[in-house]
Amino acid sequence: MSGQHGAQGAHNPYAAPHAARFPGFGPPQPTGPIAYRAHSGALKWVYLASLVGGIALMVLGGVAGGAGAEEVGVVLALLGGTLALFGRLVIALMWTYSAWAAIPADYRVTGSGKRVSPGEAVGFLFVPLYNLYWMFVVSGGLCDALDYLLRTSGSHRTAPKSLSLVSCIFQFVPYMNILVAPFLWFFYMLSFDSAAMALQTASASGGGAGPQGFGGGGYAPPAGGYGAPMGGYGGPPPGYGPPAY
Repeated sequence: MSGQHGAQGAHNPYAAPHAARFPGFGPPQPTGPIAYRAHSGALKWVYLASLVGGIALMVLGGVAGGAGAEEVGVVLALLGGTLALFGRLVIALMWTYSAWAAIPADYRVTGSGKRVSPGEAVGFLFVPLYNLYWMFVVSGGLCDALDYLLRTSGSHRTAPKSLSLVSCIFQFVPYMNILVAPFLWFFYMLSFDSAAMALQTASASGGGAGPQGFGGGGYAPPAGGYGAPMGGYGGPPPGYGPPAY
């Protein structure tokens, strides 16, 4: 009996509620503010410069070729194509690694519970065929991880997961994968980095450790404690009392 009373006494109905984890999520429940430092935002601008600069060189190559300087035109076109395609991809991989590395190790988890390291995020993109699936995991999962940290910090910002999905889909559409998708990826980086900076600001200000809407400390009891009602509890309602024998 004493063991039962002890177990019942251990239960506190007024204890602060635990923040529920997101479905499928596997990171630990934070007990305090999570330190986060956003990665360098310069890479996305280098990506854009590589893309736009490469296109400009290809256009100049076409103009030079049309003006009779065919050799110069070919060189400019090759340089532009290399910069816009391969140079841009290298920078995009650097950005991906950097963004995943900025997420604290315990929280590098996708919405489906898959843990991803920065090396895996980039390395599996080199696996033929599998990379067609993996780009969805890497871009969308990165948003899942950042969203978890944002909500834990109490921020209302969200990561651009929908934009990542659209960008991945456009990679399968002929012509759109060359003309549109590269710019969609830039706007994805731009939006993600903006949300990451919001998280860094919230982390620096000490926010977090509680679900959004409850604050970092959960529920607190009233200042005067949980006492009896001011008017007392009164007697039992009519009909209640000891049984008549």
